[in-house]
Amino acid sequence: MHFDFSEVALATESIMLEVKKNPNEPISSLLRRFKNKVRQANILTMAKSKRHKQREISRALKKKSALKKIEAARKKEYARRWGKK
Repeated sequence: MHFDFSEVALATESIMLEVKKNPNEPISSLLRRFKNKVRQANILTMAKSKRHKQREISRALKKKSALKKIEAARKKEYARRWGKK
């Protein structure tokens, strides 16, 4: 009996895994060997990391936050010069 778990596909990659059932081997040990191969290939960690993709921040929002930081720094410097807090 031959179980071919070929191509566990991720977003940009595909990984080939193959587990062959030995004669008189129970399914539980076959599954255990398969799980070990998956763990060693880091398939689950890669899939989980790509599950929640962060959206890129738009240019307008980047500019807006940069302007807020500059304004806050300017106010802080003004307050420091005039001895406030």
